[in-house]
Amino acid sequence: MKINISLLLFLIVSVYGTTFISLKDKRVYDMLENLDSRGVIDIKFKGMKPYRVDKVYKLLKSIDKKDINIESFIREFEERYINIEERLLSGRKGKAKGGISPFLDQSIVFQGETDGSNEDLANITDVGINADLSYGKHLSFSSKTGVKFNYEGLLLRDEYRNALIFDHTDNSFSSEDYSETFLMYSNNNIDLSIGRAPVQQGSGYINSLSLREQHSYFDLIYFNWEFSSLKFSTVSGFLLPDYETRYEYKDSLFTNGQFVEKYTPKRREKYLSSHRLEWRVSKNFWLGINENLIYGDRGVELGYLFPILPLKWSEHYYGDHDNSTMSFDFYYKPIKNISLYGELFIDDETWQKSFTEYYGNKWAVLGGFYYADLFTIPYLNFRFETTRIEPWVYTHKYHINRYMSCEDYLGGEFGPDSESFMFSMDYRWNFLVVKLGYKRANVGEPIEGNEDEQVGYENYPDVKKFFLNGNVENHYYYSFEADYRYNKYLSFNLYYSHRDIVDYNHIKGNIYSNNSIGVSLKLNILETPLFNY
Repeated sequence: MKINISLLLFLIVSVYGTTFISLKDKRVYDMLENLDSRGVIDIKFKGMKPYRVDKVYKLLKSIDKKDINIESFIREFEERYINIEERLLSGRKGKAKGGISPFLDQSIVFQGETDGSNEDLANITDVGINADLSYGKHLSFSSKTGVKFNYEGLLLRDEYRNALIFDHTDNSFSSEDYSETFLMYSNNNIDLSIGRAPVQQGSGYINSLSLREQHSYFDLIYFNWEFSSLKFSTVSGFLLPDYETRYEYKDSLFTNGQFVEKYTPKRREKYLSSHRLEWRVSKNFWLGINENLIYGDRGVELGYLFPILPLKWSEHYYGDHDNSTMSFDFYYKPIKNISLYGELFIDDETWQKSFTEYYGNKWAVLGGFYYADLFTIPYLNFRFETTRIEPWVYTHKYHINRYMSCEDYLGGEFGPDSESFMFSMDYRWNFLVVKLGYKRANVGEPIEGNEDEQVGYENYPDVKKFFLNGNVENHYYYSFEADYRYNKYLSFNLYYSHRDIVDYNHIKGNIYSNNSIGVSLKLNILETPLFNY
């Protein structure tokens, strides 16, 4: 057994944890934002996430004055990402080392509409393994893989789902598999990864107009290169088609004297190509430029994989059938504890008709404000973000090229013809994190062409856009969360949310309200090395 494990470590995959910090790990990113804004640490580049474990750990170890919160955070970070040899199953052989440990997350969630209808008490079991393996100083493998079981039907709360494709056995049971995995080669300035995990692009934190964290992870090739005050990043993604382009054929076959129905799945390929260049102009000011492109219904185009070739040029070469976008962002720290940031996303723009109702002016903006240690209370943080997304943004005349993966927009959460206002506050004391959130959004009624119908595109010169068109959906969302890490093995989570949608589905007077209460107990088997080689 010792030989087999050593061989596995050697083949699969360094020093400690040269992997990525999962975007799902909000405890880490919230704390890093506070430390960076206060000047305790200096994150060199901010516009592309996830961050690398080794670079963040180096910053944390360089902190001279550590209070109780910093000490507990570093300890938590080490146990999760660094001390991989203290897992249930761990090993070392020459340059290879690694650790594997199982986890169990048991949640009970009550939710129902405020009128008492559709009440549901769900019992969710999330079980899987964490694996971190490395070889030498440059090659590493990290994976969190599991399956969630829900014994009382599907849930509405987004925070509990990782994917949108479920395996149903009956009306009272569902399950979903998920995997957040990276195989990485890295040195001090370059990293190249292959895997499946969420990425985020731009200066937005709660949201992002170009690439935001997805519920449905997609396979990708991820590359970063830092040189001097510049950082260049690329993402080549293999997206999931949405439900309108993912279906099955039904054929009737005459077999053995009777008709038998046969279902054949239809698969449509869909891809993302993305380039980003970030420039640290000064100690407190950053600029970023991004180009993203969606294409599908054919194989991978080699021209879209060349990192130094602008995507727009390649699109012209391939016949202008794809969905190319461009965006700009900035991040600015005018004084200690305060950060300002913004994004401008351009889907299409006819400059001669700018600031008119011309349908082809498809753009979106995001603005944000962050205040660390609000009211001089240490580790009490406040954030505000707002977005405005014009009609037809993210859409395309070819449905496969919509700016989506599965059922999620790759960019702004509420999609085209929407505006949103988001507030959040979080507070940390030792191993306890408390968060409050509020979202307010208005979403216009889809208009002709907005759902990628061919009709409407035939008469483009006559089409005008109207912001917040028709019967506008009004969204109100409140949330509270308390997360306590008792020790490296055990953590607790308490969650409450309330959602109101007025004129739901754009039907006047139709109101949807939902309450959700969740309690979660998570067990990580980390140290207790029953097997150690």
